Amino acid sequence: MESTENRIEFEELISNLSAEFVNLPSVEVERHIEEGLKQIVNFLKIERSTLFKFSEDCKELYSIYSYAVEGVNIWERMPVHQDLPWLLGEWLHGRAVVFNSHDDLPEKAVVDVRTLKKMKVTSGACVPLSVGGGSVKYALAIGIARFTREWPSSLIPRLKLVGGIFINALIRKEYDEKINALIEQLKSDNIYLQKEINTQHGFEEIVGESHALKYILHQVEQIATRRTPVFLIGETGTGKELVARAIHQSSDRKDRPMIKVNCAALPATLIESELFGHEKGTFTSAHQQQIGRFEYADGATIFLDEIGELPLELQPKLLRVLQDGEFERLGNPRTIKVDVRVIAATNKDIEEAVKSGQFRRDLYYRINVFPISIPPLREHPEDIPLLVNAVVRRYSKEMGKQFSFLSKQAIEKLQNYSWPGNVRELENVIERAVILSHEPDLKIDLPEHPVVDASEGKTLVNVERSHIIGILKDTNWKIKGVSGAAEILGINPSTLRDRIEKLGIERTHITTQ
Repeated sequence: MESTENRIEFEELISNLSAEFVNLPSVEVERHIEEGLKQIVNFLKIERSTLFKFSEDCKELYSIYSYAVEGVNIWERMPVHQDLPWLLGEWLHGRAVVFNSHDDLPEKAVVDVRTLKKMKVTSGACVPLSVGGGSVKYALAIGIARFTREWPSSLIPRLKLVGGIFINALIRKEYDEKINALIEQLKSDNIYLQKEINTQHGFEEIVGESHALKYILHQVEQIATRRTPVFLIGETGTGKELVARAIHQSSDRKDRPMIKVNCAALPATLIESELFGHEKGTFTSAHQQQIGRFEYADGATIFLDEIGELPLELQPKLLRVLQDGEFERLGNPRTIKVDVRVIAATNKDIEEAVKSGQFRRDLYYRINVFPISIPPLREHPEDIPLLVNAVVRRYSKEMGKQFSFLSKQAIEKLQNYSWPGNVRELENVIERAVILSHEPDLKIDLPEHPVVDASEGKTLVNVERSHIIGILKDTNWKIKGVSGAAEILGINPSTLRDRIEKLGIERTHITTQ
């Protein structure tokens, strides 16, 4: 018979364990369960205490936590359906089993007795434990290997209490782990849009961390402080102007503004006057003297964008400025000398233009002293998350909105898109998304026109043609103005009309049914 003193001590042990496991951090659960099993062994003066978990099919029992005195083995795993069939039936029906010796077990437990002898369990008790009143998932077992003993009738309810403390702690631990896993998954699945963007080169307007972009910035650092002409080569919308600005801002001319000229946006009849100026009365509309862009750029930098569109008859005058730093205004024979750093850019194949006689070879050699090739966005998709982040921040601030994250699937979709319009097209897509989306989730819809698959072997001309047709279809052939094709593509309407003509695009190509 159990003494009152032992009963009180066991109840104190249970009370202490219960208090110990309340609000116990998940990382501490395992250690405290193992310590609790040790306390049970020491208190009951037994040799082994084990917390088991059933397999999903309940055919096997796994030891998940155990403590045994020196010289006694710890069980790890057993096929209970074949080695302990009678005990398994009792446990699955929620019945605890206590035996002082093997003789206490029924005749139908003959296989179980044989297994217990092999396991060196001469006396023991096992309590099945269910979760939330459901099926049995765990079991708490105690045992003796080297002698037998009598167990008090109060043992089973107390073991159930102890087992319940352990199981509740485990369930809470598993729940916390699932929550943490979900949080980590959320972090993994979403690109957060509040991060600050920094580059080691300090060019705040140029966003990205790809090797291709870092190489461009390295080239910028190499050439920025020199007067050498720079030739930027890349598709429309790749950011040639940003690179030109980075060169200018890193040079000793940064205190003066960079003068920009889009050679494709000016009519051939006016571009000479824009570049070099004219005197009053030189032509009908020349009502007053006009200073040309090269004069404004004296001591600074001039950026000649789309230089491939420069009329052939004007190219010798530009060559003279590059070689000698001098020119004359229209209508004035006086030579003007300037100190101008020239950065030119094109999206055309200038070498092909030289071969076809559309671009002077000597001018090409003069501007091509330090070429920088800017890759299309599809060749460095790893920069897209940072680019999206930067564009979202800019337009969100303008529109007074705040977006928290963009799904990983959306980023992957953006990275798999071909971006024939490059960064400029990306900016347009993001701007529309910021306008149409509701905070905090940013929803991005890509254009419906064809996505380029490199495996299809499409030429750049075919890609450009397909892209322009898609944009014209989306805008119902609206070329200029707000939401017109030229605005979406980020080019001058006259340039777009020129491209439409050169690519042989007719309105019949985009007629909708």
